Amino acid sequence: MIPFCRTLEEGKKVVATMAENGLKQNENGLEIYTMVEIPSNVILAEKFAEIFDGFSIGSNDLTQLTLGIDRDSELMGKLFDENNEAAKKMIKMVPYNLPEKHKLK
Repeated sequence: MIPFCRTLEEGKKVVATMAENGLKQNENGLEIYTMVEIPSNVILAEKFAEIFDGFSIGSNDLTQLTLGIDRDSELMGKLFDENNEAAKKMIKMVPYNLPEKHKLK
């Protein structure tokens, strides 16, 4: 599970670096998943699916970055809310932005 993969280029680099170190995608059953924690992961889910074998939604970080709020901040933390309409919509968008082979089952 690859955390916080911000860009497609970064995803490709991680997979390549793993391969250089003997962890080759789809060899010996190795599947490489990434966390969906950043709005770019949601918006470009179909393209991230070309790099990774699967996904796991990191709702805390996705909410934090969608709302622009540091959940650990004494000043702003109380505004952090995973039930915020925008945060919930981002999470709901993930399966709709994935190609059929990556649909949630």
